[in-house]
Amino acid sequence: MSTGSSSAAFWENHYSRLDESSGTTPNAVLEELVNTLAPAPGTGLGVLVQTPSAK
Repeated sequence: MSTGSSSAAFWENHYSRLDESSGTTPNAVLEELVNTLAPAPGTGLGVLVQTPSAK
């Protein structure tokens, strides 16, 4: 995926197709956590996603 306006257009298109019944409001717990960890607009928040290891 390229950067810039084509990226923005991709996401605008993606979200415009979502069914509003699936919810468009942020998860309240996640919103509180993000506001606590990165309270200032423009503040970066590092996220590490770990997947379960195969057994």
